Order: sequence, then structure tokens, then C-alpha cells
Amino acid sequence: MSDSSDEIARLSFISRLIFASGGLVIIIFGTIGNLLDLFAFIHLPQFNKLPISIFLVTSFIFSQLTLTFALLPQLIFRISGYDPLSSSIFLCKLRYYVGLTSGTIALNSLGVAALNQYLFTSPIVRLRHLITRKLAILVVFSMLLLVDLMFIPLFIFYTHITNSANVTICTTTNINFTAYTGLIIYSSIPVIVLTISSVLTWHNVRNGLGQRGDLYQNLARMLISQVIIVLLTTIPNLFNQIYTLSTRTVSKSVIRQAQENLLSSILGLFSFSTFGASFYTYIFASRSFRNNIKGLFSVRNRRIQPAIEMAQLHQGRPTFIT
Repeated sequence: MSDSSDEIARLSFISRLIFASGGLVIIIFGTIGNLLDLFAFIHLPQFNKLPISIFLVTSFIFSQLTLTFALLPQLIFRISGYDPLSSSIFLCKLRYYVGLTSGTIALNSLGVAALNQYLFTSPIVRLRHLITRKLAILVVFSMLLLVDLMFIPLFIFYTHITNSANVTICTTTNINFTAYTGLIIYSSIPVIVLTISSVLTWHNVRNGLGQRGDLYQNLARMLISQVIIVLLTTIPNLFNQIYTLSTRTVSKSVIRQAQENLLSSILGLFSFSTFGASFYTYIFASRSFRNNIKGLFSVRNRRIQPAIEMAQLHQGRPTFIT
């Protein structure tokens, strides 16, 4: 019995240590990356003139909200042992509502951005110009309204419950709604849309379709990088969600529960890294994006670059993905 208790305590400590250290890195560097992404896609004219910037800016904003409302409370609890959600029922409801809606909007905005990239590289001219900035704004507001309405029941289902140890916790009273909406809307749909759109875009680029120029290789690099990051950070947690649902009625030992909690902590960190990795993905994938970011901090470049970039835009050579 003592050995079993020691093993459970050891697994619990490892889980807490991994989540606390990894989560701290994600929230610090993720916040910096999201802010730099926002500044670049809002401030630089070669970015903010394009319809896809609407989807990407939306993704950056809600990615940061996800880190703030979903990751930060867990991080505070893992580091200090204090659960801020147990002290306020409003925070309990707000955390899960904003956390899930923000993550869903961020991932689906990225999926719509990938769809926009596919249309942008289409051999059909009409499709390349189908999505305008006005239509992009309409799509974003429609998505915000739809997702917010779909997750409103979270305000009802999440509440304070006193467990067997006489401790007040924030949890859901409808595990089926939370589990299946998270599995389908939050995890599955964005992965499917992003993967299909990215594969179709890669097909267009490889076959020399769409617009000509250096856009091909740069687009392909950023697109493949997006797909790899999303798949690596989202799919493992997706399978973990499926496993948790399928074994929910299975009787498990305390040690097995501790082992699964450790695995969930690790996969949860991978999932959260999705919302802080876009900036570093773009930096790695595109030399032109790196130069644009360097230009943000260079007085000389800020004087010269705008005229060049605006000339490229007028010539039909958008540089947001180069």
C-alpha cells in the first residue's frame, strides 16, 4: 500500500512539474509571439491589405485569449496549489466558456485562412478574388456568433461541486456535452479543414497553378509548417480525448488514473502550444517574414520598405506569405 501511495505521489509530482514548467514557457513565449504577430499583420501594409490577414489576426487574438483563460488558471493551480476557479463561480463559468470558445475560434480561423490560401492559388481567376476583406469580416463575425451560441450551455453546466474530500471544485454537470463538443468542434473540424485545404493548396503550387512568382515556394513552406505544427500538437490530444471517452465507464486503479493524468498533462501542453507557435512557425518557414519582422525594429527599413511593398501589392505580388 505504501509503495502504491509513493508511486501515485511521484506521478502526481512529475505531472505538476512538467505542466508548470512547460506551461510557463508556453504562456511567456506564446504571448510574445502572438503580440508580434498582431503587430506585424496590423501594422505592416503588405499584410493588413489582404483578406487573409482578417482570419489570421482573429486567430492570433483568440489564441492569446485561450492562453490567458484556459492555460493561465491551470498554471496558477499547478504552481501555487491555489485554484482561482474554486473561489468564484463566475470565474469558473467564464474560464471554461471563454477558454473553449477562444480555442475553437482560433483553430477554425486558421482553417478558414488555409481555405483562403487554397482559393488564392486556384487556377480559376474568379476563385482567387472570391474572398474580399468585407467577406472575410462577415465570415469572422458569423463564426464568432455561431461558436458563442453553441457554447452558451457551458455557462449552465459548469458550476461548483463539493467532492468526496469536502473540497469545492469547478466542474461540469454534463460531461457528454463538454466532451463531444470539444472532440468534434474544438479538435476534429479544424484539423480536417486545415489538412484538406493545405493539401489542395500544395497540389496547386506543385502543379504550377494560380499566380506566378516566388510565391510558390514560400507559400508551400508556410503551409506545410502550419499543417505539421497543428497535426503534431492537436492530433495526439484528439486521440487522448477519444480514449478518455471510450474508457469512461471502465474501472481503473488509482495508479492507472495517475498515469493517465500524467499523459493528459503532457498532451495538454502540446495542445496549448498550438496557440503560441504561429509566430515561430512563420519565422522558421519564411525568410521574407523574418526580414519583415527585423524591419519593424529598424528605423531605416521602415522608411524604405513601405514604398517597395506597396509597389509589389499594386503589381499583384502580395508578400504576406513570402
